[in-house]
Amino acid sequence: MAKHESELRIVEVKGSLPTRQLPKPAPARPQSGRAPTREDALEAVRSMKGAASVLERVSKLGDINSWSEVAFWSPLEQTGAELATPVGIFLWHCDFTFSFELSLANGNPAGTGMAYFAGTEPQYGPGGSVYPPAEPLTGQVWCYLDVPGRLGLGVPVSNFYVFIAQVGTNQDPPNDTATIECGIDATSLGQVTVPTLQEHPGGGPYNCPFVAQLSPGLHRFRIMQVAGDLYFFSLSAWQIPYPVIVTKS
Repeated sequence: MAKHESELRIVEVKGSLPTRQLPKPAPARPQSGRAPTREDALEAVRSMKGAASVLERVSKLGDINSWSEVAFWSPLEQTGAELATPVGIFLWHCDFTFSFELSLANGNPAGTGMAYFAGTEPQYGPGGSVYPPAEPLTGQVWCYLDVPGRLGLGVPVSNFYVFIAQVGTNQDPPNDTATIECGIDATSLGQVTVPTLQEHPGGGPYNCPFVAQLSPGLHRFRIMQVAGDLYFFSLSAWQIPYPVIVTKS
């Protein structure tokens, strides 16, 4: 057996950790939500400012029967024809993951799990409140999508996609809020203030919609923690048919 260079010694630990109460009651752990449907996605799109002009520009955006779900990412499951493999998702500086192996009380499927980025929020622990290390917020979720080439007029065609990021927070607005910034590759999709989980029935996630036109090739959807704590549940992607007019010679 190899010898250790460090010296074994007995250390006397005096006193104990102080118990500190949380400034507010510890919130219940949210339930892992079901994956959003096309109906959920269209409802989320229509709730956004500027939705009317976007729906007018992309004629098939309002026709969910024409949508094709091409990828789905969650902490426990990644599926879809355009999911980049072998690893489609990365969770950077994630503090906790919850797997939800057991079914929910109502008998529905247990869901797809979630990842929690604590940030600087105090957590409920054995001694009352436990404060994370004072470090910059660096939690990120990366989801990779491999868009195939589609030909129109003899050249690859960029197609429209709808993304729904399912997220949540335990923040208590208006004094405390959580903010994320989303982006695709090097393009920012802007910052979003995340509603608290308690604002949704059953503590479910918030469906955050994005519409993007993607060229063929590999793409990365990023969710970055900016302020507050963050729950990541899933990201879904649908491809929207783009009408291409082919002129015969």
